[in-house]
Amino acid sequence: MISLAVTFVCRFSYLGDGGFQVEHESLEARAAFLYDRKRLLQRFAWFEHVTLPAIRYQTDPNFTFLLMTGDSLPDWALEKLRALLADVPQAVIMQLPPMRHRDACHQAMTDLAPIEGATHYALTRLDDDDAVALDYVERLRLDFGPDLQRFWARNRMLALDYTRGMVLEQGADDGAPLDPRIMQLATAGLALIFGPHRRADLFRFAHHKLAGRMTVLSQEDDVMFVRGVHGQNDSNASGQRGLPWEIVEIDLDETLIARFAIERANLAAALKAAELS
Repeated sequence: MISLAVTFVCRFSYLGDGGFQVEHESLEARAAFLYDRKRLLQRFAWFEHVTLPAIRYQTDPNFTFLLMTGDSLPDWALEKLRALLADVPQAVIMQLPPMRHRDACHQAMTDLAPIEGATHYALTRLDDDDAVALDYVERLRLDFGPDLQRFWARNRMLALDYTRGMVLEQGADDGAPLDPRIMQLATAGLALIFGPHRRADLFRFAHHKLAGRMTVLSQEDDVMFVRGVHGQNDSNASGQRGLPWEIVEIDLDETLIARFAIERANLAAALKAAELS
């Protein structure tokens, strides 16, 4: 009998070697950048008001939310993380020492306890300023039926790519305009399915090169992800816009609430408070 375990991996200001587009001269310089109080407060604003709502209210609560951070994260920030995740029973906070970014991610996944009885693992990289739809976990289990299981069996790996989403961008006035987009292989709408023996391999694959490594099934029938864009995006998300999708009798704010439980006004207020701190 098929049993699909679902795991989200979220990195929150992990201090390591690599994994950043912006280079730093030393680990100390990177720590000063990552742990700047105003920067962390801005990250918390996105994490609390964009990422967490749909994690907290998933229609299928049977999943794991692995939050990976550094063992030198300031105490006040670690306590805030713990407080934000106190009512998320699926959350596991894992602190790691500085090491190569890919090695750290693999170590965190290896150290995470396996799910008893799981025959397959669906793994999603979720940045701390992105969001998945409220029914993302439910949808993964629905889609991974007998037909897709046969696709998976060919190479014992498969990617499910949900391409319809929205870009939520921080404006100059701390507002957050919405831009509906079709984006292929955006991490928040992408699940990699492996067998139990490869459950730690999520970060072994560059998400934008997956089409050359495994079968990728793309679907765009529903709005499945939100991509946060702001001045701190390390992945150059502002330059990765994909294509627009036509809005027909859709209220984007209502969609944002109905699909992701995100209130733009709450995000804007938190960002403004962080800026004034």
